[in-house]
Amino acid sequence: MVQQKLGPVVCRHYNGADATLLQVTDNYFPSGWLPFKSDVRRYGSSLAEFLAFKYNIPLHVFAYDIKNHELNEFSLTGRGGVSIYYPSCIAIYNKQKLDAKILEIGAITQRIPTTLSYGCGKTDYAVELPGYILGGRNSAYTAWDSGDTAATWYGENCGHAGRIDFSQTSNLRARPCSGRFFSDTQNNASPEQAAAFVEEQVRLAVESNGFYLNFMHWHDMSRRNNAAHGVPLMSLLFESMAKGADNARIAKADYNQAVEYLYLKESIEYLSLKKIRRTAYLDIRLNKFREIDYTVINTPLTIRINKEKTRQLNYKKIIPGGQIRSIRQDEKYLYLNISIDMTKDEIRIPFTLSSGKKVHPSAWAMPVLTFDEASHKVYSSIPVKFVLFRKGIMAPEYAVELIDRTYIPANSFILPATEKDYRYFAGAITPEGESLVIELSFGNQGQTLQ
Repeated sequence: MVQQKLGPVVCRHYNGADATLLQVTDNYFPSGWLPFKSDVRRYGSSLAEFLAFKYNIPLHVFAYDIKNHELNEFSLTGRGGVSIYYPSCIAIYNKQKLDAKILEIGAITQRIPTTLSYGCGKTDYAVELPGYILGGRNSAYTAWDSGDTAATWYGENCGHAGRIDFSQTSNLRARPCSGRFFSDTQNNASPEQAAAFVEEQVRLAVESNGFYLNFMHWHDMSRRNNAAHGVPLMSLLFESMAKGADNARIAKADYNQAVEYLYLKESIEYLSLKKIRRTAYLDIRLNKFREIDYTVINTPLTIRINKEKTRQLNYKKIIPGGQIRSIRQDEKYLYLNISIDMTKDEIRIPFTLSSGKKVHPSAWAMPVLTFDEASHKVYSSIPVKFVLFRKGIMAPEYAVELIDRTYIPANSFILPATEKDYRYFAGAITPEGESLVIELSFGNQGQTLQ
């Protein structure tokens, strides 16, 4: 029997990214939330989503309850994920209550959450959490004037100046966020100083192939006289995150997926791609050394294959199917997202080969959007989900309204009726999570926002 061993590599980040980057918040207050009707907070959730689409940055919401249908719509669009906010400020830990929240959130997002946020940063019950809670987010963070490095995962700059030992599962379950932009503005930093620190933290995370997590309530209000509230400053936060990332490939993963991927990739003890006669197999051996429930991991493993070194595999004939969820390529590598059965210790995954050559989609492909005023349609070069935003012509820049969205990828979107006193913006997101926004300039084609 002729057996050829090839060389697949487990990617450090989901989809073969350079780093993982997330902007997260506690609780989702829809635009129609009555207590916020009379102040800037009514724009918080729609503005955050607009900026995330514009700057191609994943979002995540830790939610305590479902106030109306908008959280469901937010999660189904794909720019943001959802998991649990446990109200530690007002309630002691209760497993039955946690389980009820997991089911409640999972029912609307169509995905069982595996992470939580600790209300008021109270993590004393972290050791009592069930094994299916894989990660947490508490209130500690690296302050702008601390002289400290970014608190990241995966890379060399792990924790505050490397002092957090993520080999301890307890530290993964009670992890601090990396930075808190708005909190810094409340602690003597100017918005510009706070933004510059965010940019530097993100740059450090990217350089070390790390994981940067910025926390800000989308409903933050200033505690200082004459200081800006959170909503008017949000664009500065997202812009600084994008500047720090520069042209790096950022994993399009929510917090559940990012944490799951960490556990998944470190559990791969052995990985080998073999070709026996005309059949190719991926052999995997797992080492599940942490005391967690690995079976709740739903995020696929990303492996890459060097196309030049594996020509004998005839990679152009590999097609998705079975446990291979998707295949993408760049100039050098083939990227495969593979579902791993975490109930097993050893796995053999056969590759499905087509009879002819397959042209694999490009990794990190961005859509090209155009607007046709005559048909009132937005067109995309590749299938995407669409979101439609608007701003009043005389309104502040942060006064963004979200007025329509779609849930099935398509190449076109018909606008609803528009009003002359508004500017309109179309957002688009690919199934892989790449997004952008264009302004719909009536009278000519839309222009991509930078």
